[in-house]
Amino acid sequence: MKNESAAGKLASMTAYGFGETSQGDLIFSCEIRSLNSRFLEVNVRLPRPLIALEVEIINHVKSQLKRGKIDLFLDLTKSNGVRDLPQLDTNAVVHYADVVAQLRTTLAGKGIQSQHELSSLYDVLRLEGVLTQETKSRLRGTDHADLHREPVFQAVSQALNQLKAARLKEGEALAGALRDLCQTLRSHADQVESKRGRIHESLQKTYLKRLDHLLTNLQNVASEVTKDPIKIDDSRLLAEITILLDKSDIEEEVTRLATHIDEFERLLRAEEAPGRKLDFLCQEMHREVNTISNKLVQTDVSQHTIEMKQAIERIRQQVQNLE
Repeated sequence: MKNESAAGKLASMTAYGFGETSQGDLIFSCEIRSLNSRFLEVNVRLPRPLIALEVEIINHVKSQLKRGKIDLFLDLTKSNGVRDLPQLDTNAVVHYADVVAQLRTTLAGKGIQSQHELSSLYDVLRLEGVLTQETKSRLRGTDHADLHREPVFQAVSQALNQLKAARLKEGEALAGALRDLCQTLRSHADQVESKRGRIHESLQKTYLKRLDHLLTNLQNVASEVTKDPIKIDDSRLLAEITILLDKSDIEEEVTRLATHIDEFERLLRAEEAPGRKLDFLCQEMHREVNTISNKLVQTDVSQHTIEMKQAIERIRQQVQNLE
């Protein structure tokens, strides 16, 4: 059966569904609970009379859902409220009465008077076979399970539909929260990008000042040792400074981060069950932000990178709930 979730609609993995149908004097109740999981894991608990349907039910659930830890519970009760309670087997009672009569006759024939009697009807009920699981015996076996396949799957389908509706509703709320977090992340990334030119210029001045200070010290040391000035190739110095500036430039990281954010938002709009892809993008965004924070240690930049890391962590936590 084809998954009924519409493409582009996010579904949470945490939800609950319930369904119930009846057949004759039997009521079939199904509860489904869904929790977070990297993969799809389906656990089914059925009454023994319906155990033959277990594999078929598992396959049906797998055709409807893509991810999550799914626990399905199916209950079987009678319409009068009696839930699988034992029923009196009158044939067994007659059998025990005959056995007691035969025992008395045998003892009397040997001149033995028995002083033992059953003390109450409760003692009779405790004898093996007097009380039977009438409902279970009536349904046990593959053939009996087949007779009740239709109401069982009606209850399961009702629960699944309710579960999927709840997952979509929660997914819609998560999508709104994720879009807000992406906007926060993009805002801080734009702030860092706006400072990139000024930071680059500041770094250039810093490197030149440090280099000038270093060269002055070297010239002083050289004049004391050799009495000759040190000759420095200016082009080589400029090349080294350029290399240092390139290593501290964050243009590529900022560009890749913006691309990841765009792809993240696209998946939120257009992809069905994008949870794994979104989780991967969280890792990629964190890698870019981490590189930016390592390259630039200026206070005004570190404030933004801290905010971006926190936003990505919140995004990652929310993504864990998505199918």
